[in-house]
Amino acid sequence: MRLQYLLLAGIIALGWFSGGCGGGNQAIVEGPPTVAEVDGTPITRSDFLRGLEEGVGLDEGFFAGRQTLDMLIGRQVINAELKAQNITISEVESKALLDVIKKSLEESGSSYEIFLTQKGISNDQFMEQMERNLALQKLMISDAEVERYLKAHAEEYATPATVKYYSMAFMTKEAAEAASKEAREGKKDFATIAKEQGAIKTAAPPTQLLTATTGPAPFKMEGITAPDPNFLKQLFEAPAGQVSKPLSIKLGVPLETTRTTAEGKTETKKLGSAQREFWIVAKVVSHEGGTDAATEENKAKVRDKLFQKKADAGEVPRFINGLKVKAKIAIMDAKYKTLLEDYQRFAKEPPAQSPVDVPGLGKTALAPAPK
Repeated sequence: MRLQYLLLAGIIALGWFSGGCGGGNQAIVEGPPTVAEVDGTPITRSDFLRGLEEGVGLDEGFFAGRQTLDMLIGRQVINAELKAQNITISEVESKALLDVIKKSLEESGSSYEIFLTQKGISNDQFMEQMERNLALQKLMISDAEVERYLKAHAEEYATPATVKYYSMAFMTKEAAEAASKEAREGKKDFATIAKEQGAIKTAAPPTQLLTATTGPAPFKMEGITAPDPNFLKQLFEAPAGQVSKPLSIKLGVPLETTRTTAEGKTETKKLGSAQREFWIVAKVVSHEGGTDAATEENKAKVRDKLFQKKADAGEVPRFINGLKVKAKIAIMDAKYKTLLEDYQRFAKEPPAQSPVDVPGLGKTALAPAPK
């Protein structure tokens, strides 16, 4: 459930979905035709008014204008950095993140369509903001960082491959070879061969279907402490219905001694256990393929998780502010020139412990405009 809130809260905070359109404000509407420039790219008055209308409405006055311009400058510097680093958002990445969001909403008893209706936005609007959020994530969380995390937590994200099989165990290799040869000829049932050849341990139909597992961890087998890796390799490579050649395994065998008391009772004393070699012949029943940890869906989940950690630590606004300080920004509308001072001041301040929520920016530590 937490993933849903992280994804949606993060996207909405950076998406400016507040909506609303007020009745106009002369202090906002009037002003120079170009409100600001970022690295020579203008933010026009029409861009400004459109951003204001989409964000907080035209009746919010000076503070709304200041927040809106700050948001538009943030968009410009992020887009410039994406271009500088040659970072793009692919359809596969967008779809992977959208699938995660839809799945999370469904698990919470809602749906993507209900979510759009409640927020009063269209699919295109949400996709635009989701991709903008993903772009910011890619700037702050590299592909290498995601891959390292998935590698370190592979068991959490990967689905191991499994093979199901029946088996018969023998004390000697010679006995196992005879049983294997007879079983591969197919003249008798596997369970019958096990009984006739004197198998000491049998997992034959329909009694005991065993499972071997591989994946991010080493090969695993039920009840086997030291399997021959060649045996496991053959199990996974063999098609369903095929009988293996005999291969070695070592099992922990309990050691114990018994004695008869003066009263005629039998007492058993456990002495621990020892490794003992056996020979196994297996008949493969079915395969179930696993999935690698590094799927596009898992990459989207991990990138969002790592991004949210940085957001919780107040690193996102500092990162965006760093881009603003690095850019060449000129503000033509005198009402908002103090933004430049705030960017420089914020760059020198220690990291914010408790970022505040500002419409149009999400979590930010920028100081409020002077009154």
